Amino acid sequence: MVLCAHGRPKGLPSGRVIGEEFGHRKPEDIVKLLTGHKKASERIGKDFNGKIVLSGCFTASGGPEGSKQDDPFAAKVLAVLRKKGYAKAVVVGMPGPSITAREDGEKAGDGQTMKRGDKHVLVNQNSVENIRKLDKLEAEEKKLAEKLTSTVDSYNKLVTPRNEADTEYTALKKQFETAKIATQLAPKAFLADRETLKLFKKIAAAKKTFEGLESKLSDAKKDYDKAKKAYDTKKKAIDDTGLRKTMWPRLPATSACAR
Repeated sequence: MVLCAHGRPKGLPSGRVIGEEFGHRKPEDIVKLLTGHKKASERIGKDFNGKIVLSGCFTASGGPEGSKQDDPFAAKVLAVLRKKGYAKAVVVGMPGPSITAREDGEKAGDGQTMKRGDKHVLVNQNSVENIRKLDKLEAEEKKLAEKLTSTVDSYNKLVTPRNEADTEYTALKKQFETAKIATQLAPKAFLADRETLKLFKKIAAAKKTFEGLESKLSDAKKDYDKAKKAYDTKKKAIDDTGLRKTMWPRLPATSACAR
């Protein structure tokens, strides 16, 4: 008999990570589901000697420990069944994050190609210590990501003013060349012309504005490159620890595994 649902992990003070719920149900609820129906055909009998598979993440993760709280979810279900007199039933589960392929070609957690119906389970190597370690690393990563986003925003805010200044500067230079041809004045007379001097001042101001924004844009690009490098370095460092591959700590039960 196979029951399929999402499993919810829980980190314990002992360092163990166990399955806390299966399909939003506690062990007692699972046993009631198996044994509590009014119709005999819809429940298992006391003489049931088959295997009950809890196909969901972390259902066999945990124990053995001195405290029963560390027992795997499947062991707790079995204990309730035994207490109710079901002496022959066997209960098994999944020791970590699990996925069942919906279609051919889906990838398992380790990159293996799966066929439809195939199940892949990652052995749970998680611990409270590792959860805290990953939390710390990802908090640092988040700060770097926020800084990276900030540099992108700073750069983007400069792009339009810089382009507008470039357009104005280019237009004024073209206006200068056009005026030089149109006035037909001698070079010295043209350069001494009052309107020409006004145009010179406009060009100089436009050039200063453009070059200032160009410099700021260049600095913003350097800031971005620096922030991007820091973020990528941190991300790679976290990926290299392997913690993300062996952990499933903070995902909600509805997305803890795929069905």
